[in-house]
Amino acid sequence: MTMKFVRSVEFDTNNLLKANAFDHEAALNLSNGIATEWMDWHTQAQTMNLPETALGVNPGDRRALFSLIRYFKPNSVLEVGTHIGASTLSIATALDENFKQSNRKAKFKTIDIRDVNSEEMKPWLKFGAPYSPREMMQRLSIKTEVTFVSGDSLKFLRQTQETFDFIFLDGDHSAKNLVQEIPEALKKLNPNGVIVLHDYYPKGEPIWPNKPSIVNGPYIALESIMESNTTLGVLPLGNLPWETKLGSQATSLALLLRK
Repeated sequence: MTMKFVRSVEFDTNNLLKANAFDHEAALNLSNGIATEWMDWHTQAQTMNLPETALGVNPGDRRALFSLIRYFKPNSVLEVGTHIGASTLSIATALDENFKQSNRKAKFKTIDIRDVNSEEMKPWLKFGAPYSPREMMQRLSIKTEVTFVSGDSLKFLRQTQETFDFIFLDGDHSAKNLVQEIPEALKKLNPNGVIVLHDYYPKGEPIWPNKPSIVNGPYIALESIMESNTTLGVLPLGNLPWETKLGSQATSLALLLRK
């Protein structure tokens, strides 16, 4: 299935990291020191009692995001889709670890269609999380300053003058939205920047045999975009060196890279 109207959307892959500049194995099989960092952080994060089934990013994918941030060492990060803050915490903690090495503070913005920290609505309770994303940051003494934005991600990307080294797209998963969101994200990348997608299923097929129901918007959108731009490539991370969920090591994370 493709969406032919994507040809009317302008996009530019010039600032994307080239595929041959990314070492997949090195990014995920980092030193024992970084593995220890993750385990120490994960032990602390568990005290937040984040639910495992809340339509969020599973612990194995959170570790992958942590590893990618430690590998790329971005100075500016944008996350689309804060939700209950599970991936937000992992990204912010990895940026904390980068700061210890470089003494350079990174800029981190995360956007969601709702106010994820609303004390009036308390949306985190709906998904079984005991604390808001902001309160978890405070309780875990995360030093990276996180800017929470409430609003439409497309509108934000079109209006902001900011650019980013690393963009994680995990918001509206519909193909109709993503064929617009991906090109807009490409415009906001710094040179050699990276875009990471969540819930990308190669060939539109499940990666967990006992979980056949999937969201195929990211796959459909990318197939449509790549029909019109042969310089854009997608690299599914496949199986991680650790468990993700359902007794599997499979992940739906994928990187957009320039061929």
